Amino acid sequence: MRRSFLAAVCTIIGTIIGAGVYALPSLFARMGIWQASLCFWSLALLVVVTYVLYVDVILSEPIMHRLPGYVRLKLGKRWGAVATFTHFFHIYGAHVIYLLLAGAFFQSLLSAFGIAVTTRVGLVLMFLAIACAVWAGFRKAARIETIVTGIMLLLFAAVVIRSLFQGAPPTVFIAQPSWSAFGLILFALTGLPAIAEAVELSGRKQKSAHAAVVVGTLSAALVIWLFAIAMARIGGTSVTRDPQSLAVALTGWGPFVIPLVGLFSVGIAYLCTAEDLHASWIRDYKLPFRSAWALTIVPAFFISILMGNSFVLMASILGTICGGMNGVFVGMMRTALAEQHRQMSMVVLALLIVFIYAFGMSGQITSWLFL
Repeated sequence: MRRSFLAAVCTIIGTIIGAGVYALPSLFARMGIWQASLCFWSLALLVVVTYVLYVDVILSEPIMHRLPGYVRLKLGKRWGAVATFTHFFHIYGAHVIYLLLAGAFFQSLLSAFGIAVTTRVGLVLMFLAIACAVWAGFRKAARIETIVTGIMLLLFAAVVIRSLFQGAPPTVFIAQPSWSAFGLILFALTGLPAIAEAVELSGRKQKSAHAAVVVGTLSAALVIWLFAIAMARIGGTSVTRDPQSLAVALTGWGPFVIPLVGLFSVGIAYLCTAEDLHASWIRDYKLPFRSAWALTIVPAFFISILMGNSFVLMASILGTICGGMNGVFVGMMRTALAEQHRQMSMVVLALLIVFIYAFGMSGQITSWLFL
């Protein structure tokens, strides 16, 4: 049981700590550390409640599905079609970001050793690694996931501790509120694809699954928050949307460790979400293994080859629209479930969750259109 609980927690942590963490230092530097922290932890608590509610939705069905499958069962085919679009758009978009970041981090790491390569070399290597892992099966890869996640957390801790001994530049942080924080923070805290797997690893026991979700999500949020603060403090406004600027901000062994921890975090998140997408094609759409594998791996690879490095904008779009809609879906499903069991207090909580996500989405979309 302890091993299963630890595996569930590590699955959530490994899924959440991915590409989004590298978009937050520049946000914190320009928004102001205190204001950004308040926004971050408000959304982190919202995400924790959302994932706990999603656990209840998962346990209400005897067979494990993925988000589109649960939405179709609880809310009907029309909402299921919308969930299918947002779910797949979110995961495929995240996979493109993972590949682009992997290429940038691999190039940065090799350049620290004096080896000049293009970003596409790292992109192809990450693609091949994930393709083989998904083909072999997530269960086999999960045997070493706890160890790899532990190594990744140690690297993040080393970066944060090292930043404490580095002097901060004379940068004045001027608070600049931005609706983009909603989408970027939601994307950074995205772990919904791992919740169903965590429930299974917890033996489908409600208390254990709830505890794993809370511990895993808050642990990942703490790591992301500390990293964002550390990088924003030592880099100031020199930290840009280019993730390679983080390696420059951290002196000493920063050019080596930042790309290394980037490859670890992106690789784990990519593997977890790829398994979720692969399982969704098989369980929800009854595709054979090979067809599901090809649909999981190939599209994001070709898109990433054609795209440039605009991962922050894409992360904001994915977090706002897809992350926001996922929260709305979870709230709606939990409302329907609570109405069936006449849990009026839960109905109020679930509807409040729906309202918060809808409000955040409308604010961000309005700022895109008119500001």
